Amino acid sequence: MKQLHYEEPLPPTGGSLNLHVEAGRAEVRPHDGHIVTIDAKVENAAVTVSREDATVYVRAARSYEQAENASKRKRLFNGRLHCEVTLIIHVPAHCEINAQMIAGRLVISGITAPVTARVTSGDATLSDLGGPIYAKITTGRLSYEGILAPTKHRFETVTGDICLYLHKEPAAHLDAATTIGSLQCDFPLRQQHRERHIVGERLRGVLGTGEGHIKAKVTTGSFQLEQA
Repeated sequence: MKQLHYEEPLPPTGGSLNLHVEAGRAEVRPHDGHIVTIDAKVENAAVTVSREDATVYVRAARSYEQAENASKRKRLFNGRLHCEVTLIIHVPAHCEINAQMIAGRLVISGITAPVTARVTSGDATLSDLGGPIYAKITTGRLSYEGILAPTKHRFETVTGDICLYLHKEPAAHLDAATTIGSLQCDFPLRQQHRERHIVGERLRGVLGTGEGHIKAKVTTGSFQLEQA
């Protein structure tokens, strides 16, 4: 397995990370300074890093050359073709994140700027974020732990659960719905309006001072808003 290291500078304020991973595991964490560092472990895959203005682009995908060589080895040894990518990325806390994982696990923590996280098949684990959050899972589990800032947040799954473990009551208007599945809210909900259907539910109301918005949509699965 290859080990790689990259660094790209960002301006003292602002900047963003655009991350796309075909398969594997990626973690985005904050650190001091104004650079983005990427530590990668790859097997039968390639990582490309570039910067355009104030945006750093990181791509991790199957390497065609390595895949061809791996296929030859597979035929030779009658083994299992394996592709693996593990990324540990450190960014300034104020760096905006736009991350997409096709298959695998995405972990993002400690970012104060807006975060967008999309996973097609796998899990997204988010924590201690200080800005607006948009997170969507097609198949898998979506979880958040920490405090939600009083701004706009949107969480979606097609098949899978959404679990928000909050350390204190958020200040938000809540609008959560499941097509097939259940809803749970541990915090006091003012102006509560609950609609129960044969296999799904919708829950609306005001949490705390109601400054922000929490919108959650689950097609098949459950939504849980719990006090951690």
